[in-house]
Amino acid sequence: MSSDLEKKRQELISSIEKTIVLASEGQIDILKFQLRSGAITEEEYQKQVDFYLDEINKTKNSGD
Repeated sequence: MSSDLEKKRQELISSIEKTIVLASEGQIDILKFQLRSGAITEEEYQKQVDFYLDEINKTKNSGD
């Protein structure tokens, strides 16, 4: 019984991690559009991209 719960727990964690990565990648795409349209500066773009890349890396490394 607990084995099934642990398996479901791991599946849920994996799903959440994938969602975080996809959402962060989507935010980076939005930032690219904002930069091209002039809505944000290069500095703000880089700051935000660094944040999302850090989130992606932390999420991917959390399973190790």
